[in-house]
Amino acid sequence: GDDARAYDYMQRFVSVKDSLFEVQRGAQVAELERRFRTANEVALREASLRYRVWIAVLAAALIAVAAGSAVVGYRRKLRRRDEQLSESLALVDSYRESHDSLTSRLDASNAREAAVKRLLEGRMAAVRDIAERHPEVLIVYPVHMSPAVRECASRLLGGVANIALIEPLDAVDMHRLMARSYLVMTDSGGIQEEAPALGKPVLVLRRETERPEAVEAGTVALAGTETADIVRLAETLLADGAAYARMARAVNPYGDGHACRRIADAIEYSFGLRGEAPEAFRP
Repeated sequence: GDDARAYDYMQRFVSVKDSLFEVQRGAQVAELERRFRTANEVALREASLRYRVWIAVLAAALIAVAAGSAVVGYRRKLRRRDEQLSESLALVDSYRESHDSLTSRLDASNAREAAVKRLLEGRMAAVRDIAERHPEVLIVYPVHMSPAVRECASRLLGGVANIALIEPLDAVDMHRLMARSYLVMTDSGGIQEEAPALGKPVLVLRRETERPEAVEAGTVALAGTETADIVRLAETLLADGAAYARMARAVNPYGDGHACRRIADAIEYSFGLRGEAPEAFRP
């Protein structure tokens, strides 16, 4: 009976032990599960935190890139605006320089026009004064086509009885008119050479001439541009026969009218058709 009881106790002990072991193992499993869940939750929180951090970093990077692009774009915009402003300022400076240059040219042109007007008026006042002092003298004036000259001639000389304002003449008619004239007043360079060939004294209405040899020869006299000087020289030639003759008979430095004969003599002499050398022209 004791052995049976002992065996029974043993069986119960084993059963209790197994139960305790099961309980203990269940507690351990539960603990492990709890730890696993805790670790998993921690890992998930850490992963979520890292994910949020990475999201934040990525967002910050995107914001920085966007901000950088915006800054670059704004800088480019500012640069373009600066370039446009520089171009505009350069254009303004160019316009200002052009305006200043144009203003200077206009001022210079106006000054030249005023000087030319004074010059014309001085000459024509002298012509009018001579005509009024000498009503027996007919003054023929072929008026230049320049509007300024024509306006001045019409205003100052028009209506004077012994002044004839006519249209410009061609070379042949001009030579015929000079041949029938008593004296010639001009500012033309060509007429300073042509009129002396016709034996006509020439008053040059300038302060200087590009034909100084004519002045030296005495065929031309510089009358200047002042009214009083022009009138004085013209009246001298109108009143003083000796003074007129000195100019009319002075040797023309541009030729004596015998150039053709001398050229023919020179050709004959060069081909041995003439024994003597042609006569040289000595003004």
